Amino acid sequence: MSWRLALVCLLLLSGLTPAGSVLAQEQAADIRVLVFEQGRPVPGLRVEIGEQAGQTDADGTWQGRVRPGDTRLALYEHSMALAVMPVRVHAGEVAQYIVTLTGEQRRALVSVESSHGEGQPSLEQARPTAAVDNGEGVLLGRVVSTENGSPVAGARIFVSGTPIEARTDEDGRFQFELPVGEYAVSVLHSEFATRTVDGVRIEADSETRRDFELPPAGLELAEYVVIEPYIAGSLSSVVAIRRESTAVTDVLSAEQISRAGDSDAGAALKRVTGLTLVDGQFIYVRGLGERYSSVRLNHSSLPSPDPTRRVLPMDLFPTDIISQIVIQKTADSSMPGQFGGGTVQLTTLGFPDEALFSIGVSTAYHSKSTGQTGMSYPGGGRDWTGYDDGTREVPPLLAERIADGAFLRPSNVFNPDGVSPEELEAIGEELAEKSAYSVNKKSLPADRSLSVSAGNSFQVGQDSRWGFLSAVRYSDQWRLSEETRNSFRFSNTGLQPRDEQIIQRTVRNIDLSAFLNAGLDLSDWTRLGFNLMLLRQSEDETRFSEGIQDSQQLQRFSLEWTENELFSRQVYGEHRIERISLQVDWQHTDARASREDPNSRTWRRDDDNEDGIFNFSRRADGNSQSWTTVDDDLSNWSLDLTQTLPDFGPVRVTLRGGLDRIERSRESTIRTFSFVGAIPGDSGSLGQEEILAPELIGPRGLRLREGTTPTDNYTAQQSLNARYAMLEADLFDRLSLVAGLRMEDNFQEVISNNLTDPTAPPTVGTIDESDELQSASVTWQFMDSAQLRLGYSETLSRPDFREISPSPFIDPLIDLRTVGNPDLRVSSIENYDARIEYYFSEVDSVSLAWFSKDIDDPIERISSSGGSGTIITLQNALGANVKGWELDFYRGFGFVNEWGWLDRIRLGWLREIGLENYYAAANYADITSSVSIDPSASNSTNPDRALQGASPWVANVQVGYNSPSERFEWTLAYNNFGERISRAGTLGQPDIFEQPFGQLDFNFKYRFGDHWQLGLSIDNLLDPAVEFTQGDEITRRYKRGRKFGLSFRYTR
Repeated sequence: MSWRLALVCLLLLSGLTPAGSVLAQEQAADIRVLVFEQGRPVPGLRVEIGEQAGQTDADGTWQGRVRPGDTRLALYEHSMALAVMPVRVHAGEVAQYIVTLTGEQRRALVSVESSHGEGQPSLEQARPTAAVDNGEGVLLGRVVSTENGSPVAGARIFVSGTPIEARTDEDGRFQFELPVGEYAVSVLHSEFATRTVDGVRIEADSETRRDFELPPAGLELAEYVVIEPYIAGSLSSVVAIRRESTAVTDVLSAEQISRAGDSDAGAALKRVTGLTLVDGQFIYVRGLGERYSSVRLNHSSLPSPDPTRRVLPMDLFPTDIISQIVIQKTADSSMPGQFGGGTVQLTTLGFPDEALFSIGVSTAYHSKSTGQTGMSYPGGGRDWTGYDDGTREVPPLLAERIADGAFLRPSNVFNPDGVSPEELEAIGEELAEKSAYSVNKKSLPADRSLSVSAGNSFQVGQDSRWGFLSAVRYSDQWRLSEETRNSFRFSNTGLQPRDEQIIQRTVRNIDLSAFLNAGLDLSDWTRLGFNLMLLRQSEDETRFSEGIQDSQQLQRFSLEWTENELFSRQVYGEHRIERISLQVDWQHTDARASREDPNSRTWRRDDDNEDGIFNFSRRADGNSQSWTTVDDDLSNWSLDLTQTLPDFGPVRVTLRGGLDRIERSRESTIRTFSFVGAIPGDSGSLGQEEILAPELIGPRGLRLREGTTPTDNYTAQQSLNARYAMLEADLFDRLSLVAGLRMEDNFQEVISNNLTDPTAPPTVGTIDESDELQSASVTWQFMDSAQLRLGYSETLSRPDFREISPSPFIDPLIDLRTVGNPDLRVSSIENYDARIEYYFSEVDSVSLAWFSKDIDDPIERISSSGGSGTIITLQNALGANVKGWELDFYRGFGFVNEWGWLDRIRLGWLREIGLENYYAAANYADITSSVSIDPSASNSTNPDRALQGASPWVANVQVGYNSPSERFEWTLAYNNFGERISRAGTLGQPDIFEQPFGQLDFNFKYRFGDHWQLGLSIDNLLDPAVEFTQGDEITRRYKRGRKFGLSFRYTR
């Protein structure tokens, strides 16, 4: 039976028993929430418990009827969550929660009184009907001020376990009847501190007198039970999200990221169970490459500024603007069908509840770069900003000739309208004059960065508020690296050396980000918001390599400036219609990702005589200059509806549905030119700038030639329309069932235009298909602190534009020329998941998960031989499978204090060192992957092997300390992974593996004064070598170096 029929049947079932809603209403609990700060009531706070929500009144009180079951009590001030606690609401219960906010961080202190609490009478015993058996008594008394003994009029009297609420008269007196029993009595007034007296005994047919003295507000605070506060981005908040999710998820909080000292999302994500970070940018989830993961920002899809990758580079997102990161490892129907290993969902910060200003500066010393002598070349005057000032743009004469896609052709008898020799000489001379070719030495400076954020919020009317948060971050760093790179040929005697190179790189990275969030909270029923975000990464690379390639001793030089940019605009709304229990969420996002590589220069020099003298190379790859532009535009809107149905008996049903539409387009252009021709025999050893001098450029010397290939330029478009329906059923407060169906219609088209022959038909790659994707999950809470999850889903992995275009590109991970395949097919995936979770507390937990994924038509990189070396092509394999298990653990050491046997072995002193302030976290993933490739379609050595990029194991360990005063904290974190295939071997050659290397990081923070923070960090303490091996041989080797960071931040 299809899921669609099942959804219809369950929907009909939910409407068969209308009496269920009456029954639920009769069994609903009476809940009262009272909020105080400095002894005064706090009005206008949003209270959410179960499906009920509202705002505290002028007396800081909210009251409502809540249906029974396990749920969460949350307290918000505008978009900021102040506190949350898991609660179990019992049928017919009467309960009150008294919340006091204390200190600058507004820590929540909560007192809970309930008719179902231990030592309290049951509701039935407290009802008037019980008085027939046990009788009633009278509680009376007087409330006065501690300052002068004057009466306190209008004070509110609450009695635990009863719906009774009374007020004192003008003389501060109160009196009312109560059933026989023992109660806790609370007295509250807006101008005085709260008082609670336990053990008030009511006897039959007698009066019990209790007088209260209240100190003025701010002089004294009552003591309450401390409950871990729910602060957006805190550790407790993400544990609550993980626990209450209907899917297998892992969550990173802003608090966790801050403790580890990670500066970007990529560095933070490598600490999540089953995730590995490749090249510092791309996340592999559960052993599956970045093509099988997706990234969403505030529930919206975004284009990638890196055209070689389908997903966003994770190092693009600074952690300064991130509230939390959710990694969902099981798909449900509300998520895009493009899902393999998992989806990374980034949530940015909302506006603060009060004025905020923060400024931070940092610097860092890098052991292999700072103070070392690197390389550079003359650039533009604004390079420090990350923006080229026009120095690298196409020179005017050349730009005029190639405008509108015109190809640079010399004039001849067959092309009389081409460029004349004189004009071609002028164009070449202008290009050489405006291009720098000299490589200079440079002493590399220390890293530096600056971040500033500011925000505020303002009251609008009685119960509405608007606010904003803005943030800007700038960083500038230089890196020097030296890499040994070797390649081998296969023979009967094994691997034989073929190419040997030493590669030196000096890279300057300039990051700039700007973020603005503005929002409007209208009472408790509507929230509107607007986001602007600019993320930029500019990279300036000077590269020099020397060695042997194809038996030729040579040198290569490369100068490359790259600007990656992502700019997005988003509007969103959240609407709650209480009368019909409907939640409406919508968003619209417009985004543009762009990449500019202006005037990338490469040239080669050969030692033809093997005498140590390197001359100007006349080979086909002797020199080139290129301009690359990629613009990727995306428009995404979505609508989500959540309808809660009336209860019927122990069953609660929620229906969800929605629409999602993505329109995307890309234009990619590459124009490549080189100088060819003859030079005087004694000029070959001159420098590149001297060789490209005006006197050597002309019809009889060096001539400019366009080398753009027929597949270098393409346009692409995608239209994806999706709709989904889901049903969630909670049974007996212990079992949750979720089933859904998602339908997607996807059209992709890539058109490669041949600039060399405008009359030639374009090369077209097309994907046009519709998919129905089913999902289901079960969550069984078999203990109050433990639950089991099971999940099944059908998902897809679609080729990206670049992968179905024959346009070649250099894959930055393997530094090899890669060509797409217009005939690629969509991969389909079946996902199976199970996880058992146990929670020691609101923040401490342990979990064990198992997963399996069957992939049809997986896309793999295949090596082949080309005229200028190895070329990578993309093909669909026959099938693949990934399976494994994951273990995750987090716990503070406070529980050790409860071990009585410590004293017997003379370790009782451990209790004196504050073990409750230490914590440990660890996770481990064991992953087995396999892929089968058609031997007739490739020359792979191993047609049955592990997936490329899949690590057989991933491990993280973290220990830390937080001082009781919250003044300082430190964290030590370790990450490692098992060897993984970087490139599959061909023609008998073994596969190339990236070997494990452990990374150990230390982070320390100290807060001094009221507003200052000092930070110290050491990254990559162990500094192991990064190695790639083929058989017993090393193909690549380099070391990344250690980084020692110092930062200061001022916040108020």
